[in-house]
Amino acid sequence: MRTGECGTRQPGPIKACLFDLDGTLIDSEPLKTQSHVRTVLALVNGAALAEGEIVDAVNRLIGVPTRETAVDLIARFGLEREVLARQKELGLDEPWEAYSALQHEHYRRIVEQPGTLVRRQFPGAVALLKRARELGLKTALGSMSFRRDVERTLAILGWTEWFDVVLTGDEVSRGKPDPEIYLSLAARLKVRPPECLVLEDSPSGIGAALAAGMVCVAVPNELTRKAVLAMQGLAAACLVLDQARLVEKVEQWLPEFGRAAKNRTGSVSNEARQH
Repeated sequence: MRTGECGTRQPGPIKACLFDLDGTLIDSEPLKTQSHVRTVLALVNGAALAEGEIVDAVNRLIGVPTRETAVDLIARFGLEREVLARQKELGLDEPWEAYSALQHEHYRRIVEQPGTLVRRQFPGAVALLKRARELGLKTALGSMSFRRDVERTLAILGWTEWFDVVLTGDEVSRGKPDPEIYLSLAARLKVRPPECLVLEDSPSGIGAALAAGMVCVAVPNELTRKAVLAMQGLAAACLVLDQARLVEKVEQWLPEFGRAAKNRTGSVSNEARQH
């Protein structure tokens, strides 16, 4: 597949659009990286450590679930003793939970600064979400971030009512690239996996969507582009590098996108709706 082109696959009608959050709908990965840098530096107690080293380590973990990210960084930077002390202070069960609690607090302070998240929306991805809603497609969010962070982000951006179902990393047993989160979303939406269009930015997310048997549109960002372009099996997805043309590309690749949505049938039960 040449850069910026979609494959030749012609899937059937699309009934639902599933979205990743961080790095896909909003350019939040640099903010998360910043929160990890602050967390690690606070835990090393003044030990010599280059900020760039932390940034590189965090960027390699983009798309990895919260627990695994915390465990990796604790081990990589030798934070076990400091994290254990914080764990006891906070009364938590696991060391990674203490690290995550500290990182979460740093992230909260960053994103609650006025205008921070609003300025970091990816316009093409948000336009596709709005287009799906206008057409009556079912919409869902599948994020490896914890619900507390996801709900805060949705509230700040005014997106709380934009998704029929929301699932987060602390609500599944296996993170991306395992397809569990996307298969669970499809089940709750009462649609078959091939009837789902997934928008993802990272290799793990794209892999999860394809493993679930769903139609995937890959929209890598600056941090994930190199890794995405190096993926095996990427030809099964629609690769879009120009966000400004995202909606146009999807409509060209999926001629049934608009027509199928107008004939939407069924509804999502109240039990399936999670906000």
